[in-house]
Amino acid sequence: MKRYTAHCAACALTTSGSADAVRVYDPTGYALFATRWDLVLDCRGCGLPRSATLVRVAARSAYRCGERCIEASGADCACDCGGRNHGIAFEAVRRAAS
Repeated sequence: MKRYTAHCAACALTTSGSADAVRVYDPTGYALFATRWDLVLDCRGCGLPRSATLVRVAARSAYRCGERCIEASGADCACDCGGRNHGIAFEAVRRAAS
């Protein structure tokens, strides 16, 4: 399962989410021009879209998953969960579609 993280400079909060929480942000309205840089997570503090970074997973790891991974704010996972639990403490809040 792919996980993403985003940092909000305005709130100083980290937001984390699985692939289903990430969306394409296209302020122009032309989805045709969307690129990989347009992936965003909504900040769990202010709700503004913030650029999402895919969590990079180490090829092999001897580290057991624990608090260090669950509360991680960076985009590198080096434990045996394979990124599944990375930053899950900062899970994105799901907003109802309007």
